[in-house]
Amino acid sequence: MTDFFVAGGWGMYPTTLFGLLLLAAGIAYAALPERRFVPLLVSLGVVTLGSGLLGTVTGFINTFMYIQQVAEAKQRAITLLGVSESLNNLVLALIFVV
Repeated sequence: MTDFFVAGGWGMYPTTLFGLLLLAAGIAYAALPERRFVPLLVSLGVVTLGSGLLGTVTGFINTFMYIQQVAEAKQRAITLLGVSESLNNLVLALIFVV
């Protein structure tokens, strides 16, 4: 769990950025509940989820693209590791949205 952010790869950066913006908009809405903040909250929530999903999918693509360069005996283990690391992007996005 200590390498959660690093293992997720580059996709963690935009997901964190959009997630922090979502958090700031949520705090602003809690402090001043006006209807004008609702579209911003919804939009940032969608962008945060989309960013996390994009990071996950690109991680899957990289894992599957380069798995042939690994010895056949280790391909299954490395594929599972790559998929689990890629899912960190989606987990981060879900943490921010929830």
